[in-house]
Order: sequence, then C-alpha cells, then structure tokens
Amino acid sequence: MRKLLNTLYIINPDYYLSLENEAVKITCEDKLVGRYPLLNFESIITHGSQGMSSALMGKCMRDNISVVFLSRSGRIQARVSGPTQGNVLLRKTQYRWSDDQDKSLQIARNIIFSKVHNQRWLLDRYVRDHALVLDSEKIRGKCDALKNSYDLIRSAPNLEVLRGLEGEAAQQYFSVFNDLILRQKEDFVLKGRSRRPPLDKVNCLL
Repeated sequence: MRKLLNTLYIINPDYYLSLENEAVKITCEDKLVGRYPLLNFESIITHGSQGMSSALMGKCMRDNISVVFLSRSGRIQARVSGPTQGNVLLRKTQYRWSDDQDKSLQIARNIIFSKVHNQRWLLDRYVRDHALVLDSEKIRGKCDALKNSYDLIRSAPNLEVLRGLEGEAAQQYFSVFNDLILRQKEDFVLKGRSRRPPLDKVNCLL
C-alpha cells in the first residue's frame, strides 16, 4: 500500500521557494520564513507565489514530488511531475474504458454512490454523537433523502441524469452543513458553495 505523505500549500504570493540541502526553503523579501524536509511531501501547491528555483524543481522531479502552480483565484496554470511509472497494460485499459460509454457510466455510478453514501454516513454519525445539540429529526430527514437516491444512482441511464442526482444529493447534504459546525459558528458559516475564489472560510476549507 502506498504511503500517503503531506502536501505543502503556499498561499502567500510574496513567498519564494528554493532548495537547501534536502529541504525546501521559503523566503519572503530575503527573510527566512521556514525550512521543511522534502521527504515529508508528495506535492507542493503554490497560489500565485513568486515561484521556485530550478534546483528545487529538479529535486522535486527526481524525488517524484509533483508541483502545481495556481493563480491567486485558484485556477490551475501548470502541473509539473517527474517521469511517469506504472502498469502500461492498466493504462491502456483505462484509456479504452474512457471511450466506452457503458463502462464509464458504471464507474461514475460507483463513484457518485460512494460519495452520497459517505455524506449520509457522516450525517448519521453526527446525529449519533451529538444528539443533544443537533436537530436530529431535521438531519435524519436529510439522511432518508440521501438513502432514497441510492437506487436512482445505481440505475441512472446516462451521465447527464447521474450529474443531476449528484447535484440533488449535494443540495440535501449542504442544506444542513451549518448544523454540523459545532464551534466558532459565528466565524464559520456556509452561505452556499463557491470556488475560484471561495467566498467564505468554510468554502476555503472545503
């Protein structure tokens, strides 16, 4: 099983990244901000930063650490990674399946079903663990609505219908998301999903 490592996020646009021995060195206007061993990371994501040295980028490629450059609004500009390794036969099968509508639909059904099931499981867990501080009946109603979508997802005739079911399930889930925030409720309020850029603290975390 592959060991999952950390991702280093650089969100300050004035930070510059360089290589120092076996570590990534972060500076801002020639002042040291931090120094972190590269062996702890599997990817580095920068948001509108000043960039990184070619030595650091080369080291990342040799160590199979992917580097992603995002704009300040969160749109991807480039992704750099080292040589690709893996099972050639598996990749060929994946490409063939991507052109097969029936196989693609079945995979998509499984992904969306798992997503909705996990959403329902999380709501169930909150009701079980925090019944005294939550509106249990309200959240159980959303759990039932998510459960009712299971068969529809399994039998979705095409990707368009499946996307619609995914959207309906997401609407049910996020309609009670603020109820799940038990601390600092005045600071963390979901006013609707947003991205590029996220418009509130909750969307930033999501």
